[in-house]
Amino acid sequence: MSRYRISVEIDAPRAHVYDLFIDLTRMREWVGGVTSVTDVVGTPDQAGSTYVVHFGPMKSRTEVLVAERPTVFRTKFGTFLLRGESEAYFEDIQGRMTFPGVRALVVRKAGGQLLEQCPDV
Repeated sequence: MSRYRISVEIDAPRAHVYDLFIDLTRMREWVGGVTSVTDVVGTPDQAGSTYVVHFGPMKSRTEVLVAERPTVFRTKFGTFLLRGESEAYFEDIQGRMTFPGVRALVVRKAGGQLLEQCPDV
């Protein structure tokens, strides 16, 4: 099992960074391999919204589970081969934004086999 810890300090207000992070038209800038986002129902700032992320010929349906501007963004994603959840936290430290990245990630194959889990850090 692998664990990932990402922390980035950005000299910008937390709300501004959060808004850019959930902007689906700019997802290609921060998620490697994304070729497009389609079939958007709702808006990413609302829990229950859905969209499809394309990685070349592969695609993954995504549902927004939690969207608490400007602190937390949590999604559930999946295909018939791979599925999981990701959660990003945005922290404000003296006017600078610290983005610790994905703090919880669970990836399962169809049928429930656990492939990878990164617990809250």
